[in-house]
Amino acid sequence: MPYFIPGPRAVPPPEPTMAALGPVQPAVTVPHTTHTAHLAPAPPPEPMAMQPAIMPVMPVEPVTSQSTSNTVPAAMQPADQIVERAKRRIVRFILTANAMAGTDDTGAALVSVAISEAASIPGLNATIKTTSSQRQQIMVAWNNIFRKLLAIVRSCLALGYNLYPPVGSNVAPDQFRGRVIAALINDSANPLAFMHRFTVDIDGNIVLLDGILDNPLIFHVTVHFIWCSDLGIYEFLAAMTSDRLQQVNYAISAVGSVVKLVLREQLPHPPVVIPFTQLEGKDTFNDIVRYIDGLDDVQKLIFDHSKSHMLNVGDSQLRSTNVLARLDMMMTGVMVL
Repeated sequence: MPYFIPGPRAVPPPEPTMAALGPVQPAVTVPHTTHTAHLAPAPPPEPMAMQPAIMPVMPVEPVTSQSTSNTVPAAMQPADQIVERAKRRIVRFILTANAMAGTDDTGAALVSVAISEAASIPGLNATIKTTSSQRQQIMVAWNNIFRKLLAIVRSCLALGYNLYPPVGSNVAPDQFRGRVIAALINDSANPLAFMHRFTVDIDGNIVLLDGILDNPLIFHVTVHFIWCSDLGIYEFLAAMTSDRLQQVNYAISAVGSVVKLVLREQLPHPPVVIPFTQLEGKDTFNDIVRYIDGLDDVQKLIFDHSKSHMLNVGDSQLRSTNVLARLDMMMTGVMVL
């Protein structure tokens, strides 16, 4: 009886293994943004007795834009992430002695520190270099802090200071306003008069009241600036109360420097808009800081009590909804944005 002899069979090639492809490195640690894949040759199969095996060529997927997209964005993402984090972190310097950093050198130094802090991302073990354009973005974020503070102060200055003559006054409104402001910012004997409570009579003459940097406008603008604005400055307040009180000193000084400039804008008739730079506001900022540092023990105790109250109010505003926070501020006589 004849035997059936089967014909030759094509043997399918073996599947490539991970060992053949070599180890795969995470995208963020690869030093180059594109790579060419190399397949190790697979071992030939055992030859058949009837016919040698035919090894089809396995198609190798070329490095296309799709494969590049898996490496380039991953390599670029940390740098973009660091820039965004730095733009947030640079806000914290408003609570430090560097709040009025405005020169190219001091501004660049703040940007460098913000980038260094932002680069501390858990799990990222790579050296990220930022471009000049990215550093400029961070500097713009720093300058925007003062633009927003200016907008806050300009919107509520008239409510915080008695700049309009009362009913029955014979002084013209522009003269009354100029008289009050000049007494507040041009008094060489008391250059920080505008930071204190005061009364004004029907003729525009002011009398400073006993107190320590207790002008209500300074208090309310500082609360709004730290806790109620979209800057999120409160996120960088320290945990310890003593450190928080020191941070508030710098915030109050920064607010005071902007308030003085806006008062200067209202001095002439009609009022003018004066461009604000941190460098121009630095003298007033330093004057306020020195005044605080020069308080005696009793005065420091009184001032610390006022700042502690500010911290309590600020935390309360933060826990309120945005609507309630704005309503609370307006009920105290200060309009907010």
